[in-house]
Amino acid sequence: MIQQVISRTAIFLLTIISSLLTSFGDNPLQEKVLTMRGQYYALIAQDLEAVHDFDQVLKKSPKNVAVHLERAKSRLELQRYSDSIDDASEVLKFEPSSAEAYAVRGDAYAHVNNFQQALTDLDLSVKLNPKLARTYLIRGQIRQSLSQFDGAMFDYGECIRLDPKSPFAYSNRATIRALLQDYHGAFEDSTAALKIDPSLRKAREINTDATEKLGMRPQ
Repeated sequence: MIQQVISRTAIFLLTIISSLLTSFGDNPLQEKVLTMRGQYYALIAQDLEAVHDFDQVLKKSPKNVAVHLERAKSRLELQRYSDSIDDASEVLKFEPSSAEAYAVRGDAYAHVNNFQQALTDLDLSVKLNPKLARTYLIRGQIRQSLSQFDGAMFDYGECIRLDPKSPFAYSNRATIRALLQDYHGAFEDSTAALKIDPSLRKAREINTDATEKLGMRPQ
């Protein structure tokens, strides 16, 4: 419901911003408005349009670190991982203490199976800012894929502590607990995940299996 309200608001604002851009021409405000429109496009998952706006800004201001970071995130969503890495690296040239840039680049490295570099970046992100829930989620997923279950469980726990509404952290932790035959824990985590997002098929499967293993009646 909240996401629908955000999407409707963003679409409304996009309409206003687009009409403003037609009257700006080469006005110095154009870059700020293009950046704003790109951010609203990204908010409603129209990342191709977002990248187009960010491209226009960076043609005129190639050292705009904030826009490089925004484009890195949109390129990541578009599965343009090498491009996302390039943008995040550009940010880090000028802002070497950007935890968010390390997190984005670490995520992109993970998608191209460079897990060692991904973990290096994500560790730096956590060190620089230990309050980014998504960084723990990404690092937990990598650790889980490498069978580093203790580290993954820690990361999912931190993600949940910082963002109690993260269904994937609960679902992923439930998967590990099921593998370790901790069916009570698997049941609790999968139940929590499904309360947040009932469409998670993996969480549903784990919940059903844990229910059977525990001899409980299906809910």
